[in-house]
Amino acid sequence: MRGFSGLSFRVAVVMFFIAFVVEPIVIYNYLIGGSFGGLEAWLIIILLVEITSITGRALTMQEAFMINTVVGLILARSLLFPTTLLYDMFYAFHQVTRDFGYASQLPYWFTVPPESLVAKGLLRTFFTIDWVIPLTVLLTQITINLVMALSMGIICYEIYVVVEKLEFPLQAAAAEGIITVTGGDPERSRVFAVSAFIGGVYA
Repeated sequence: MRGFSGLSFRVAVVMFFIAFVVEPIVIYNYLIGGSFGGLEAWLIIILLVEITSITGRALTMQEAFMINTVVGLILARSLLFPTTLLYDMFYAFHQVTRDFGYASQLPYWFTVPPESLVAKGLLRTFFTIDWVIPLTVLLTQITINLVMALSMGIICYEIYVVVEKLEFPLQAAAAEGIITVTGGDPERSRVFAVSAFIGGVYA
């Protein structure tokens, strides 16, 4: 962690808080409402900036960047479990799937066995031996996707940033947002505070 102020103890605490408190809330909200706006990371950053400002040691831009990046990854990956595992099980054992003969053609690793208590609705948990194979397949897929994304990111960075020297407007907007919420630009911070106040009154 030395030499990179973004990897601080506070960021590590936030990561654990997101993983064990916020993530279950997001999963439950997604299962109930079926929506994921992607604004949770910014809401958490704004909340942490205000809390740390009260304590007298506000978040740095590096810490806010790390939180924004990690929170987005954690919450996005967490939704793969309900959307993939539960939806696959619903698809595999639905009456329509059986009527069209698709159920018998699904591979064994697609979801839990049909004779399991989970498939029969008598057991509602991921902590059972029936989920080992589907979970292993899903985690392997996530790992491969992450490696692929990082590899392509490095290649594209070298091509389009180092060699071509192109600009990335969307990432510039995200960076300016972090600078604004952390108080790096006083004028933008005032505009942000006024906008937040108006939005709160309107809500």
